[in-house]
Amino acid sequence: CLLSRGLGDVYKRQDQEMSRFNSVHDNIHKLHGACCYTGVPRLQRLCLEIESQFKTDRLDGLELNLDALAEEANLIVKAAQECINQSID
Repeated sequence: CLLSRGLGDVYKRQDQEMSRFNSVHDNIHKLHGACCYTGVPRLQRLCLEIESQFKTDRLDGLELNLDALAEEANLIVKAAQECINQSID
């Protein structure tokens, strides 16, 4: 029946979205742990804030925090590349 197929598709999409949501939460949790050992306090604070948002289902502003996390990660990678290049020269 068309209705049952349609509902099946909705449930399938819901499961996929929940899986992605859980995957992002797990990765943020791991990144937060790694930040504790690597001396990147701004990234650590962002991870903590995002992780708290996931735990409390307070998802307003999550996208902005994820964007800030990506921006901070890019700054860290750029700084690391500069250090590597200086040590090679």
